[in-house]
Amino acid sequence: MVIIMKRTLEGYLSLIWGLSMSEFKLRYRGSVLGFLWSLLNPLFILLTLYVVFHVFMNVTIPNYELYLLLGIVLWNFFARGTMIGLTSIVGRGSMIKKVYFPREIVVLSLCLTELYTTICTLAMFFVILLVLKPEFSYTMLLFPLVILKEFLLILGISLGLSALYVYYRDIVQIWDVVLQAGFWVTPIVYSLSIVPEKYLSLYMLNPIAIVIVSSRDLLIYQTPSPLVGLLAGFAYYIAIFAIGYFIFHRLEPRFAEEV
Repeated sequence: MVIIMKRTLEGYLSLIWGLSMSEFKLRYRGSVLGFLWSLLNPLFILLTLYVVFHVFMNVTIPNYELYLLLGIVLWNFFARGTMIGLTSIVGRGSMIKKVYFPREIVVLSLCLTELYTTICTLAMFFVILLVLKPEFSYTMLLFPLVILKEFLLILGISLGLSALYVYYRDIVQIWDVVLQAGFWVTPIVYSLSIVPEKYLSLYMLNPIAIVIVSSRDLLIYQTPSPLVGLLAGFAYYIAIFAIGYFIFHRLEPRFAEEV
């Protein structure tokens, strides 16, 4: 029997907070270094990629260590956020079967867990940024808008994929392949200048590429970016979120039966 949970908005917010913090604590329980792993992981990847591409392959990009680290942090947010979001409904199957509440709360809470981790990792990035490039520009204040775009992207994809995963368990393997390919078709280790101009417009349809390029412009290169342009770009991410939300609600009625 499914128990219908009657909640106010305050109650739903409390549930979202409780689920996200519970996942955050469980993630590092039993680990010797605990949360420190979330900071060490991008640094280890940075060291590997820096040696391969800068030292061995002689990639010359200004502030390449910052360029790489920011790309890695934002890519990890996207990759881990969508992967944990994808499995969120099936992973909480017992809860879904016993209690009725808006199912998107589960997806949202787990995406928020990854956001908490990313904010802490970005704090490490800002410390390194201030050490290597101790300059401040108003463009840095616009960075939260870019993070909001990425969160909308992650949540939209997670809603769609988590609903599909309830019915088609191969989705997780397919998405894993997409992420592996996506790392190399996103300008994380290389510059946009190597992309042929005739393909650049198509290439920049990649929403996570837009996030990473915009973030570097605002934080590292401090390129003036009109607020109007940043706000206009939200339409793309809202559309992706809306598609994921639509898929989720079309498939949601039979979640309790299928999980």
